[in-house]
Amino acid sequence: MTRPPGPIDDHSLLHELADGEFHSGNRLAARLGISRTAVWKRIHALSALGLDVTATPGHGYQLAGGLDLLDGASVLEIAGATARTRLEHSEFLGCTDSTNKRLTAGSPPAPGFAHLCMAEFQTAGRGRRGRTWVAPYASGLCLSLGWTFAAQPPEFSALSLVAGVAVCTTLQQTGLDTPRLKWPNDIVCGNAKLGGVLIEIRGEADGPVYVVAGIGLNVRLPEAALRMLAEIAPLPATDLARCMEQPPERSAIAGLMIRNLIAAFDTFGREGFAPFAAKFKQLDAAAGRLVALHCGDDITEGMAAGVGHDGALLLDTNQGRKRFYGGEVSLRFG
Repeated sequence: MTRPPGPIDDHSLLHELADGEFHSGNRLAARLGISRTAVWKRIHALSALGLDVTATPGHGYQLAGGLDLLDGASVLEIAGATARTRLEHSEFLGCTDSTNKRLTAGSPPAPGFAHLCMAEFQTAGRGRRGRTWVAPYASGLCLSLGWTFAAQPPEFSALSLVAGVAVCTTLQQTGLDTPRLKWPNDIVCGNAKLGGVLIEIRGEADGPVYVVAGIGLNVRLPEAALRMLAEIAPLPATDLARCMEQPPERSAIAGLMIRNLIAAFDTFGREGFAPFAAKFKQLDAAAGRLVALHCGDDITEGMAAGVGHDGALLLDTNQGRKRFYGGEVSLRFG
């Protein structure tokens, strides 16, 4: 059964400041039942969440721009009845180390069912190749969906592409015309990274396979976070607020994404990659471009020629066409 979707774990000060208006220290202290000194300490502690609250004499404290906080009930309502019947468990957290880690550490759902974990903030969010996923509090989506396949699906290596197609489909449904996929798991818009997919697998030979798909999506990143990402990420970063006029609420994006991910995994388990191949081809950011594929210390250059029936990257090199199942693609956007 799905746990009743109560409010996000109580971060009471953040809920007070979420409207982006000024709030006096006295008023905050009275509403929270703490002292003015305790309010001041909590305000300063918010920097650890990537938030910058200003104090203006005569006005009080303000979180400029406010926060678009998740609402668990709205997320599940938008996900729809079909998706809800597949969710054995869902949780919406204020803060956790990693939504993927939380699901991989737990018991898997029954075959054909899912577990969901979302958080406003991760202290140890992860991307591929051990990278840190930077997302200040409530600035993006930190969403993990655990799904059990009764047996390993055909073309299992294409799972990250299937998840990427589901994410891009969601973005198109919310009004973003030009999301693209950079093999194997980057969500891009223009010449910048909008999000990514991290797949973790746990299973036994000839038995059920439990996968956790972690989705990180930038919605409204502060300038400071963009500058930090520019220093540590191989691609420049962007967010939905910079890619479209008015991004929808995060709860709406999350609900649609859960619906699409569950539908995609259900189809993939029965039919493999074939139902997603044409859509991936439309979204492929690398096809027809000269690219360099980095696999550890090895670099292979060639012309990207799409993907195979099993999601393998096809590269036309000086030694002929080659297939790759892992690595990181670098390319020039234009």
